[in-house]
Amino acid sequence: MGTRDSLTAVILVAALAAACGGSNNSPTAPSGSAAPPVSTDNTSAHYVSAAQGNQPALDMVLFFTVSTSTSSVTGASRISLQAATAFSVTGSYNTGAGGFTGTVTGTLSGAPTSGTFTGVLTANLTNGCVASKNYSGTLTTSTLDWMPGSDITDCNGTNPLTFSVSTQAVAPSPVTATTGTYRGQFSVPVVLVEGGPCRRIDTNSGTLNLTLTIANDGTVTGTGYAIGTEMISATIGPSSCGSQPGGTSPYGTENDQVAGTTSNFGFIDSNTVQISGGTAVFGARFFGALSGNTITGVFTNSENIHNTSAVGCTGDGHDCAGTGSSTVTLTRQ
Repeated sequence: MGTRDSLTAVILVAALAAACGGSNNSPTAPSGSAAPPVSTDNTSAHYVSAAQGNQPALDMVLFFTVSTSTSSVTGASRISLQAATAFSVTGSYNTGAGGFTGTVTGTLSGAPTSGTFTGVLTANLTNGCVASKNYSGTLTTSTLDWMPGSDITDCNGTNPLTFSVSTQAVAPSPVTATTGTYRGQFSVPVVLVEGGPCRRIDTNSGTLNLTLTIANDGTVTGTGYAIGTEMISATIGPSSCGSQPGGTSPYGTENDQVAGTTSNFGFIDSNTVQISGGTAVFGARFFGALSGNTITGVFTNSENIHNTSAVGCTGDGHDCAGTGSSTVTLTRQ
């Protein structure tokens, strides 16, 4: 296809600009550096436990997002957190000094107050391998009780994920410390790949903004959002894959809730957008750590486009998907 069906890649407030010179019916992205309204589409929980049995010490932050939340070019159709019965779960954890870090992904049947988790934990090993294992069990506002299942990646028998997860939720701490704003620049290339010959690289760039309150025990709460532009920076494949790179469209996220501790905090952002010929799923997540007046972390973007004729990756009608990450440094303003 020779003309780009313009995707206005605004994660969670994402929209599709009408193709071939049509009018733009999409919601407007946040302008300037003003923060968008605080998102109410997800909630979070923070769990901490000391080492016990074969379980190492754990510091885990989980985010729960309504898995059926959608928005379209003509308006939004969302299920409230209170009414939802299915959630996607995303998070990260660490096992303390000398230990390892990892991620959590899965689904929650029920609600964050009381439900059943099914998903995957990963572990980042010192040799560069990322081990992974299936986990499942109960989750409430006060406890996690998960049992390990089968290995997905055992890293040649060195998978440390042999323990069950039994940990307690951390109550919000009294605010006795400061609130500050942190900003940093990001540039994240997302390589979209499909089953055919086409490839497309979307580069999202702009400013990551965090407003944080840090309690005296190191608990971090607040909000965070990204704002900038998306550009098709490269297309790879035959001429049928679409037009040449160029052109920009607004990029941004909602003002999402941040949770964690100074050594491990972040936010997630996700949305499914109805587009001409199918859907586009946009995602973003940031996790980092605070040292003095500086935050260093990883900002990850993802796109998953279904049954559309978007330029560069689906010129022949195939679906395409991709993920990209970049290290971001934010400083206190």
